[in-house]
Amino acid sequence: PFFIPVFGRKCLNSKCDKMKVDVRVSVRSFEEANAAFEERSGVVGVMVGREILNRPWYWGDVDRRLYGVPNPGISRREILANYSAYAVREMAKSPKLGHGTILKPIQNLFVGDRGARMYRR
Repeated sequence: PFFIPVFGRKCLNSKCDKMKVDVRVSVRSFEEANAAFEERSGVVGVMVGREILNRPWYWGDVDRRLYGVPNPGISRREILANYSAYAVREMAKSPKLGHGTILKPIQNLFVGDRGARMYRR
């Protein structure tokens, strides 16, 4: 199953049994996500979907921008080092796991940067 991230604002009412989530495939930026909160009364979350896979580094700042939580400041090189260790462990557990499958989540980590195409190869 495909995991669809949902980003939202904390519900002020402790009895949020009927939360509204705006399912807009076109949400591609923080500005569009914030606009969804402003435009629709009672909306506490928006689904971003595949945009996370297209620009993961951009969306890595979501906690700071939406919740005011400090960004841990981890670099992309640190992400790659951590992910490499994870990939080695997972491939040891499942020898049939293909390289393409294990590398797909980090494929677009450098999208928009110089040399990104070479990185993907």
